[in-house]
Amino acid sequence: MNIYTEVTIVPHHAGFGMYQRGEVQSGPETSYAFEADLLEIIAMNSEEVLPIEEAITSADFIAMGVEDIRGKIYNQPSKVFARIARGELSYFGIVENEVADDFFEK
Repeated sequence: MNIYTEVTIVPHHAGFGMYQRGEVQSGPETSYAFEADLLEIIAMNSEEVLPIEEAITSADFIAMGVEDIRGKIYNQPSKVFARIARGELSYFGIVENEVADDFFEK
């Protein structure tokens, strides 16, 4: 089965306009069987969440200074999102992994 896990995306410590993906912390408590469930939980704890390709055209995100960071992320996840939470802009990704069928039963 496939699972979906959120990873943070933060500016790379060396700078130069690059970003880095946080460590993937896959586990029954942090991963979801459906991507939509994970996004729903993230959205419940945020003011607004959009895929990066939509966020770069959204007035709310543009006002917050959103950038198209795709291609500037070390170990870039296949899906990149922007979120506004507590009045601040941040980025995250979703990583998909294949695990044993009994992953959530452990």
